[in-house]
Amino acid sequence: DEQKIIANSPEKNEQERTFRCNFNLKSREYRRTDPYYLVIADETGLQLPVKETFQIDIAFAVESFGFFSE
Repeated sequence: DEQKIIANSPEKNEQERTFRCNFNLKSREYRRTDPYYLVIADETGLQLPVKETFQIDIAFAVESFGFFSE
């Protein structure tokens, strides 16, 4: 998923410069041991992208229980 945040706030208060962003995972298998990446890129291209590693740990897969089967 791709989300755009405009993060050039001139606010001096740190709380006012905090952003929350939601994104949707594709319907596929995610392994807790596999690395996934959040890439933060400057739209102008003046700065190199920052790549943050994170893990996805889903307690159970919805498809496994047939909640939405037809």
